[in-house]
Amino acid sequence: MNGSLKGEAAGARPRPIATSSTACIKHRCKHPFLEIQSDKSDKTNNDGAPSLSDLRLRGRTSRTNPRHGLVRLLIYNIGHQFRRLRGGDRDKLGSDPFDLLYGSETSTIREVGTLDVEFANVRHAVRYQPSSADLVRNAFEQLQLDLTEFTFIDFGSGKGRVLLLAAEYPFSQVIGVEFSRELNDIAQQNIEKMPARLKRAGRVSSVWCDAAEFELPNTDLVCYFYNPFGSAVLTPLATKLAAQAGRGHRTIVLYVDARYPEIFEDTARFRRIRDDPSLTIFTSEPIASDPP
Repeated sequence: MNGSLKGEAAGARPRPIATSSTACIKHRCKHPFLEIQSDKSDKTNNDGAPSLSDLRLRGRTSRTNPRHGLVRLLIYNIGHQFRRLRGGDRDKLGSDPFDLLYGSETSTIREVGTLDVEFANVRHAVRYQPSSADLVRNAFEQLQLDLTEFTFIDFGSGKGRVLLLAAEYPFSQVIGVEFSRELNDIAQQNIEKMPARLKRAGRVSSVWCDAAEFELPNTDLVCYFYNPFGSAVLTPLATKLAAQAGRGHRTIVLYVDARYPEIFEDTARFRRIRDDPSLTIFTSEPIASDPP
């Protein structure tokens, strides 16, 4: 109150403040810096001093014209709505820095029970959770291979984050294998949105398929597993991958959070070349031909 009366004329006796609703109308807005009070009486009191409401208006808006305060409020509201809409776009893309870069949506975890899976092997599946981009890139950098000779396959590819990362490297092609139609559709959308400047691989695709039924391409392979399923699915798949060596191809396995590493070793075709808590890497050497 003292601050509001600071500009009162020297020696002027302050007039009593009217409390009747017909004498003063108080308007409050949600803007944190504006509180406008308008008086139905003239801008000055009978003794020539500015009215209390006029002084309050000046203190709040630094303007003597209430329209200026309304204009500022309008500008603030427009800016707020714009920021809110932009924030909504970020929510759709996800707040993960990877998703913001790629225009993708890969960060949201999905439990198996929330997915539309039509295959019987769903009982052996593990929830969708995105891989660490740094971990995947580090794994690729360790391969020290001519990747143009290799097809990359992500088994249990989910929304396609690892596919986008693999597309940054010169693989001959990149394939995701996903048994949830919903996640596979999202992966395909994410692939379409990938900035062309980041893509170095050949064809990048995601297929809706049970990993146990997927037909392997007749090429050298780099296969990625982020603990996507249990041993009942992984065992026959590891056997199929080992058979690639018998057809003269090399297979590299990148196994994140490895729960069943012995399954690959039991095939007698794979050996470990890296083993730590986050990533196990296996390799198989090509064989001229398997005995009949």
